[in-house]
Amino acid sequence: MRNLFSQIITLPFLVIVLSLMTANQANASEWQVQKMSGDVWVETNKPTKIALTKNTVLQNGDKIKTGPNGRVLLKRNKETILVSPNSLIGLPEKSAEKGKTIILQQMGEILLDVEKRNVKHFEVSTPYLAAVVKGTQFRVTVDEEGSKVNVLRGKVEVSDFKTGQFVLVKPGQTALVQSKQKQGHAPGLVLKGAGEKATIQKGSTKKQRVIPLKSKQFRALKNKTQVTKLKNKNEKAVSAKTTKQFKNANKIFKNKSQKSKLKLTRKSLKKLKSNKLSK
Repeated sequence: MRNLFSQIITLPFLVIVLSLMTANQANASEWQVQKMSGDVWVETNKPTKIALTKNTVLQNGDKIKTGPNGRVLLKRNKETILVSPNSLIGLPEKSAEKGKTIILQQMGEILLDVEKRNVKHFEVSTPYLAAVVKGTQFRVTVDEEGSKVNVLRGKVEVSDFKTGQFVLVKPGQTALVQSKQKQGHAPGLVLKGAGEKATIQKGSTKKQRVIPLKSKQFRALKNKTQVTKLKNKNEKAVSAKTTKQFKNANKIFKNKSQKSKLKLTRKSLKKLKSNKLSK
């Protein structure tokens, strides 16, 4: 009877422990908001835009958007993504193949620190290029002119969707693809920077995962940024003016206080003299 009772108690306890372990493992494999500041939103599969909060766990299909003063640090185990102001990144709606991570970047700038492995396991996909890595630290920028990848540590394979070209980018080098072909420039990948450069190779074209924004959307974003900068500048000017006024007022108060003390001292001396004379 005692054994039966102990089994009844033990089974639910084991179920709870196993479920907690499973939840912890799931959280360890997902991107979580570590730090944030300024205006930051998350767009889910639902037609709503919610203000992002610390410790939020991102789900498939979620998009993060930062305002002109917004920044976010995402963390997953040892890997991090620092999202700069005026950026839009997201996760694919469907999970990538096992052991692989895909980040979708539509605009702005992100700094990534990716765990080193023996296989290519991490990809950042933009409207014009894809950056695939085994493990490294690199920066990806997307603007109206195109996309570029700047490598800080390790090596990154960058490929151009339109031409199929690809190249291995080393530390201190930048690979870029322009949104529009400029006169006198050949289409495709461009590799810049210090050190020995790898040869740009030919490959097959690929379908882009991310739709590029229109010029109007980038201009609207720039206008918002300029308005925010002007607002911050005005606030600083007002704050400086208020501080100056306070200092001036404090100075006047001190002068008045010193004058009052001087008057009191003179009155005291006169009173002392008159008392001596009366004696």
